[in-house]
Amino acid sequence: MSKDQALTELHVNLSNKNLIKHCLATEAVMGGLYDLLTGSKGRAYTQTREEWSLAGLLHDLDYEQVAKDEYKNHGLVAADQLGDLITLDMRNAIASHGCEFTGVLPKSDFDFCLRSGETLTGLVVASALVLPSKKLAELTVGSILNRFKEKSFAKGASREVIMECLSINLELEELIRVSLEAMQSIASELGL
Repeated sequence: MSKDQALTELHVNLSNKNLIKHCLATEAVMGGLYDLLTGSKGRAYTQTREEWSLAGLLHDLDYEQVAKDEYKNHGLVAADQLGDLITLDMRNAIASHGCEFTGVLPKSDFDFCLRSGETLTGLVVASALVLPSKKLAELTVGSILNRFKEKSFAKGASREVIMECLSINLELEELIRVSLEAMQSIASELGL
């Protein structure tokens, strides 16, 4: 599946502009995490950078569809809908990012990066929106770390899920740095 095809699928299935921006942010974060892990961390994966990025872009494809059922099977519906258009690894990552709803547990670095990274995007956006400028360019890793410690701030961004990055030996500060840089690189698309 090409990025253009993925964007078409996204716009056909999602009407909420903020949800689409979340998917774009997750795409950027996943590309950044792939670069970090295959670069300075020296890890090798059977998946490509494009697969990681596209999984980020498509992970919430079913979000509006499953909302009426209290998100039951969130992730599984998207994975099934995409079927052979995406790889098995992509389907597993998408299905496991919402393991609370699907019971499909994350197993690989790919799976954990999608769970942690997509959840962190919410905290990053919330951290930017409380700044006077509301701009990602003004945000720092330190300010996001401080917001991370505030349990009442951006409650929807589960700290436990974000911390799952530790299970693949990825430090929280690294996850935040890479995610922030990735999101800053597409700030105009995100309106931040």
